[in-house]
Amino acid sequence: MSWDVLLVNGAVELPIGDEDHISPQLGSKVEILSALRRGFTGVSFPDGQWDFFDADDYSIEINLGLRDPVTYVALHVRGSDKVILTIRRLCQQTGWHAYDTVTRSFIDLSQNPAEGWQRWRGARDQVSEYLEGQGETVGKDAAIVIARTRKKWWEFWR
Repeated sequence: MSWDVLLVNGAVELPIGDEDHISPQLGSKVEILSALRRGFTGVSFPDGQWDFFDADDYSIEINLGLRDPVTYVALHVRGSDKVILTIRRLCQQTGWHAYDTVTRSFIDLSQNPAEGWQRWRGARDQVSEYLEGQGETVGKDAAIVIARTRKKWWEFWR
């Protein structure tokens, strides 16, 4: 379970679900990989699509997808609030904009950039507490395996 952020080229309205028209191109896959390697020390993208950036108290799964040129980069975020600083630094270095899939808006990196992150963590914590109440062992930043519960995924809020 992760907080998902899309990095795009320009703060344009995003028609969610229409990946063909999500934003102006970020650039060629070679250019984007180069920018991400500068922004995230240690990533190599062995398959040209996915890699992980691990810091002491947060991690980011980075997904470029198959398309070339690249229209967006998906970040799947877990961990502490410090991750906001990393996203801000990457956007400042590249000129990209960060779109928060929780608030369905662009992250204002100068004012309350953690709003969506905090809302997502609240929802994650509710699910974790529910599962723990059902006898499951769940870490706050662990992936929650829905299949292990007796309820269907859509019944968590009941």
